[in-house]
Parts: sequence; structure tokens; C-alpha cells
Amino acid sequence: PRKSLRWYVKIFFHLLDASLWNSKYILCKNGGSKITYLDLRNTIIAHFLQVQPTPQRPVRPRPNEQHRLVKGDRRVRCRQCFKTQKKRKATIYYCEVCTDNSDNKIGLC
Repeated sequence: PRKSLRWYVKIFFHLLDASLWNSKYILCKNGGSKITYLDLRNTIIAHFLQVQPTPQRPVRPRPNEQHRLVKGDRRVRCRQCFKTQKKRKATIYYCEVCTDNSDNKIGLC
């Protein structure tokens, strides 16, 4: 059995080639320099391969050390899962500081 090239890859390269020929035609028609197709293609390839510096993301400060998850000895319902997804999910982790109205620890996944 002969393996064939995927048809969409052929179409992609055909459209890419056609767009390069059209850009060369427009460039020469509008009084641009007489550039060969190969030089135009290499120039465009070099432009796309230039290394662009990635913008630095701001560093987030560490979360406040007061609130942190602690492993408990009994299972409680996760408050966040119920609030966002309306799911009752049991967890053994809870916030060390937070409590609800009846002094129960607030469970968090």
C-alpha cells in the first residue's frame, strides 16, 4: 500500500506558494525592487524565524501565610466545589484559619 500525503498539507503548501507569488507580483507591480521569488521567500522565512523576546510576566507575591490547607482527621464537604459547581465533594483538607458560623472548619479540595 502506497502512503499518500495528507490532502490538507498539500492544499496548505499550495495556498502558501500562491500567496508568495501574488506578493511578488504586487511588489514588482508597485515599483518595488526587482526581487527574485527565491529571495522573497528567503526574506519572509528569515522574518518569521527571528527570535522574538517573550514578555516577562509579573511575579505574583506569595499568598498570605495565614490561610493554608491543613490535613484533618475527619472528612468534611468542600465549600468551594459546592459554591461553584453545586457538587457535594468530601475532603479531609480544610483552611486552618477560616470557620463558618457554628465554628466548623471550612473544607477545601
